[in-house]
Amino acid sequence: MSHSTKLMTNSIIWISPQIVRDKEMADNHSKEIRSKNMSHIRSTNTKPEECVKKYLFSRGLRYRKNVQKLPGGA
Repeated sequence: MSHSTKLMTNSIIWISPQIVRDKEMADNHSKEIRSKNMSHIRSTNTKPEECVKKYLFSRGLRYRKNVQKLPGGA
């Protein structure tokens, strides 16, 4: 393997975010179907979150989410 080949295999190719934004994303779904799919994705009360909440509650731990008085509270 030549020196230039070694450099090519160990190089990282950087792609400008602008180039990525300008290209169309390959999508197998129509806009309507994609919207329906995305609307069914939950961001809260997911299975892992529910399991953790049940575990903590069963151990006697009580907590509140999104408390305004705490830093970062929503």
